[in-house]
Parts: sequence; C-alpha cells; structure tokens
Amino acid sequence: MNNKKSFFFSTAIQMELYIALLVMTPFLMLQNYLQAAIGSISRAGFDVSGHFIPYVVVFGSVFILTILFLSWKKLDLWRVIGLFVVIVMVYIGQKSSDYYFNHKFYELQFNWHYYAYGLFAFIAYRHLKRKELEDYQIIGRTFVMALGASTFDEAVQVYISSRIFDISDIGKDGWGIVMGLVIMFFIVNHGEIVKDGWKVRQKKIADYFKSPLSLLVLQAVFVYLLLFNSSLFSDKMYWKDVMGLTIGGFIVFFLILHLTRNKLVKQIVLIILGLALLTQGFFYLKYKDEYLVKTAKGLTIYKGIPIPFYDVMIFQNGSFRAVDKKTYFNARDLNTIFLKKPEILIVTKGFNGDGAKGFIEVYKEWDFVFNEHTETNLQIFTLPNEKARTLFNRLKKEGKNVLLIIHSS
Repeated sequence: MNNKKSFFFSTAIQMELYIALLVMTPFLMLQNYLQAAIGSISRAGFDVSGHFIPYVVVFGSVFILTILFLSWKKLDLWRVIGLFVVIVMVYIGQKSSDYYFNHKFYELQFNWHYYAYGLFAFIAYRHLKRKELEDYQIIGRTFVMALGASTFDEAVQVYISSRIFDISDIGKDGWGIVMGLVIMFFIVNHGEIVKDGWKVRQKKIADYFKSPLSLLVLQAVFVYLLLFNSSLFSDKMYWKDVMGLTIGGFIVFFLILHLTRNKLVKQIVLIILGLALLTQGFFYLKYKDEYLVKTAKGLTIYKGIPIPFYDVMIFQNGSFRAVDKKTYFNARDLNTIFLKKPEILIVTKGFNGDGAKGFIEVYKEWDFVFNEHTETNLQIFTLPNEKARTLFNRLKKEGKNVLLIIHSS
C-alpha cells in the first residue's frame, strides 16, 4: 500500500500529470469557458477618486508584500538579483509580444504562460534534483521538456474548433520556463547557478552546454529571439520566417560570443561595430528631417535608419517600433490603434496590395471614422506604400498629428 502511495505521489508522476494539464489547457479553456472567466477576473475592480483599481493588482500586491515580510531576513544578494531579473523579463515580455492586444501588465490571461511554465520549472527541478543530476542537466532537460510540451500543445490546437496554432505562445512559454529557472537557481537556491563564477564564454563549444550559467543565457537569448520574431510574424504562413530569423540570429549571437574570446577577433568585431554606428549616425543626421526616406519591399528607411523585414508603426512623436505583419486588422487591433489618438491615420497596402484591410472598404483610399476615445472623426488613408510615404512626409512637415503603419511585404 505504501509503495502504491509513494508511486502516485512521486515527483515523476507529478511532473507527468502537470505536463498533461498543460496540454489539456486549450480543451479546458474552450469547453469550460476558463478563458472567459480568467478575463473577467482580470477586469474586475473598483474605483478610487476616478481611478480604476483591479482586484488582481490589490491581491497580487498583498501577496508579494506578505512574502517579502515573512522572508525579509532570508533576503540576500542572490535573491535580490533573481527577483530583479524576473521583473525585467516580465517587462521585456510585455513590451515584445502581442502589441495589438494592448494587454495590461496585471492581466492573468496575458501572463498565464509565465505562471504555468514557471511552475513547471519548479516541478521539474524537484524531480530531476532527486535523480542527482548536475545543474546543467536539470536546466537542459527542463527546457527541452517544456518546449516539447508547449509545441505539442500548440500543434493539437490546429484540430480544435475556434483555436489556432500560435507560435508566439511557444515563445511566451519558453520565456516563462527561463524565468522559472532563474527563480529556482537564484531565489530558491541562493545563486547556485553562479557558484563557480559568472563566466559565460567557454573554451570549447561543448562546454557551453555543461556550464549552468552559459546554458541558461543561451536559452534566454534563443527564446527571446523566438518571442520577438513570432510576435511580429504571428500569421502561421510566416512560421519559416520566424524560425529562420530566430535560428539565424541565435547563430550570429553564439558565434560573436564564442569567437570574441580571441583578442584579434574581438578587436575586429569592435571595429566593425564602431564603423556601423558611425555610418548609422551619419545617415541619421543626413536624413533626420526627411522622415520616411524609402519604402521598398522588405525594407523601410526612416530618418536614415534601415528597418528590414518587419512592418513598422511610426507614432505622432516621431518614435517607431516594429509591429505584427498583418494584412487584416480586427476590432481589437483598431481599438489599440485608436487609443493612440491620432487625427490622421495612414495604413499602407503593401507591395502586393493586400494590406490595410479592416479599416475602410477596399475600393476607397480614404474616409472618416468616429474614434470613441477622442469623440472626434479620425481621417484614415489606405494607400500604396509610395503614395503613403509622400503623404506622410508632407503631413509631418505641416505639423499634423499623424500615425503611420507600414506593411513592408
């Protein structure tokens, strides 16, 4: 009887059951309305002097303060570092993914991937540590198991009604597993991962996969590249682009990291980087007053800054960011855009003419739409890229409040 009890309560069974739960989550969300319930909880709150205070923020703050109060005497440098890294990672994840969703930092649904896979890191660590594995083995196996479960989870959603395969969710799950590993090795285990120092570069390539810190850093870089690119190419037709940019970017990072151990290579890299910065600075100064310099297929040049591959949003204050490459904008996307409160909105149709759908009828090039956030009419232009470039530059020189979205494909 005791053997049966120990079997069912073993760390191996707990880990397997948790993996099963992760995979079953889409079914639960779909069939039992869990997703809607989580959204309702996130939106619940109360008003204080005209300011909306979500219950999630209140309960979360109380929980965190309670933990800090109870463990104040146990705080040390490693735990502070780990907590800081996790906070920064949450911020980076928030800024890098799902821009058009306009999620708030406290929304449970948005952070669900971090919670779920961060907890998996804890469960996997307990099991693998009991098997007396080395730290690098725990980090490697946890990462592989988590990404495997996440990929399978997304793959099965292809066959579920009203669900879609979303590679960006795999990126968020991976980001969550790295956060969980940081918590385990820095906060729970007092910086165990750096007990032999902070050295990331290794003499041999194989050593990167035997050093806990090096392996975790490589995992974080790979997952961030996946998170970043998958959020900008969310349509499943772009999955090859996502993997190409992610793997290619990771290889470049790894080669620079490893080869710069050599002083000559390091000097060459620094010289190339310096020349690139000087060149970019020259072109920025040359074109800083010309706004949108060029729009070619797969390339946008704004104020002398080249932006390859990605679609771009240029804000009213002159700043810009890469955004999801899409041809159709739904109601949620429009709301996020209208929240920016432009007086004029220009959306390019791309070089195939298939972009800017969802704003106005496809046969029109401009129209007025009521923006409930400003309670005024918003003038919207949907134009070919070159016509949009000319109009945008003219309106900016006239000092107009104009927002531009460039579809570069």
